[in-house]
Amino acid sequence: MAAWAVLLGCLLALTLVALPASSAIAGEREADPLTTGPIPPQPGAGPVPDRVLEGRPRALLGASAASDFSVYPDGDGHFVNVRVSSGYSNPEGAAQDLVDFLGGLLHGDEMNRLSVFLATPSEIRHECGAAALACYYPSGDQMVVSGEDSGPGQPPRELVITHEYGHHVAENRNNAPWSALDRGTKRWSSYEGICRRIERRTIRPSRYFQNPGEAFAEAFAFYHYPDVYKWEWRIARPDAGAFAAIYDDVTLPWSGRTPTEWSGSLDGTVRRQATRLGTPLDGRLKVTLDGPAGAEFDLLVVAGNGGRVLKRATAIGADETLFYTLCGRRAVRIVVRGGAGAGAFEVTAARP
Repeated sequence: MAAWAVLLGCLLALTLVALPASSAIAGEREADPLTTGPIPPQPGAGPVPDRVLEGRPRALLGASAASDFSVYPDGDGHFVNVRVSSGYSNPEGAAQDLVDFLGGLLHGDEMNRLSVFLATPSEIRHECGAAALACYYPSGDQMVVSGEDSGPGQPPRELVITHEYGHHVAENRNNAPWSALDRGTKRWSSYEGICRRIERRTIRPSRYFQNPGEAFAEAFAFYHYPDVYKWEWRIARPDAGAFAAIYDDVTLPWSGRTPTEWSGSLDGTVRRQATRLGTPLDGRLKVTLDGPAGAEFDLLVVAGNGGRVLKRATAIGADETLFYTLCGRRAVRIVVRGGAGAGAFEVTAARP
């Protein structure tokens, strides 16, 4: 596994030599068919070496390198833009086979934003890097995947394509205040404790096999093909809870904070009130206090066991707002404390 990490790390320093657009004789071979059923265990295979890249694929800048983009239905109302390398015969058949396969994956409306370049192995090396089997360009929602299996010791093409689609899912999901592409989707990332582990430096995202975005894409592939080869990432080995989180993140995308309200009052005898708030997801908590005119109330977020103060609003008066980044905490207490004055208050807590 260390060899994989070294090899993939070197990709960032590679200077790629441009290949001719016609690196394969036009139509000299057919793309390998994709299976939509189970894949037998291949213990000697895996994992998926790929790259997430900025910009646009080089081949998409040259019309002679491939067919034009065409739109193909996925079978359940979504459509995918596909461009097939000129190295393959029957480009329409190869494209539709690919889209039929994609349609069988767990997906949502992000499918409609996807573009795919079905490339030859030499074009993959050109587009993605010498050791990569595929790549994803988030700026254009574009996958570059091979039309052929990579051979012994390499992951099956179905897992490679599914891994890349995992990147596409993440690119089209909200994990504010972080990037889902970098850290995985909201529920999965929270379940796997990605924020807390980065905060504590027990994982280093700069390393390929500790990168949460890559681990999510591989977990997405394992959701579909759990027993083909062993998990190689050093983080987030998927289990039933992780698969449930992936399913929810794809089918019920997280769209933003959910508000909940709480009210009470403070007077000469009651100078402090608190409520416990469950916080199942990591992200930014927003708490707003609306208190009586002329009073001086304090708003605090306290650890769930009622101990340490995590955040305190600093405004003067009884109307205050604070933000707190939840990172591995599954409950907090919201505290309103009186300083001067009395009266009723309302608190709105918007949690991830």
